[in-house]
Amino acid sequence: MKSFTLTELMVSLLIFGLLAAGMYSMLATGMSVYMTDSATLDLQQTTRGAMDRFIREVRSSRFTVVRPLGENNDKISFNTPGVIGVQYYIDGTRLVREYPPGTLTPVADEIQRFKLALNGAMLSVTIQAGRSFYQRPLIFSLTEQVRLRNE
Repeated sequence: MKSFTLTELMVSLLIFGLLAAGMYSMLATGMSVYMTDSATLDLQQTTRGAMDRFIREVRSSRFTVVRPLGENNDKISFNTPGVIGVQYYIDGTRLVREYPPGTLTPVADEIQRFKLALNGAMLSVTIQAGRSFYQRPLIFSLTEQVRLRNE
């Protein structure tokens, strides 16, 4: 009767263990990349959604009443046809829309920066969002130029 020796079994178990450890390492790395990419994508979608909502509303305003407010140009007030005194600004880590006065509507969470610059009829808007994910900072910044209506 022919059988395996203890040495052959130990070598086989060692090889199997190394293969299993390698496969687990590849799986863990792939899962980490997938989770980080998903969190980054979520951050980008949040920022783009906030920018789209803000741009759509500010485009309908008249440039004579759009004015960046606050000492850091991080707040804006404007009028649209039928709506007077719409404001956008950061409240904590949320970008909010205030209208009517005292009524806050959250536009996006995890916003770190909302910066505005008005040059004639051109409004430059920068929104930066960020979060910590597995002790790594994820940051996404988006800048848009908006030509305001001249009516």
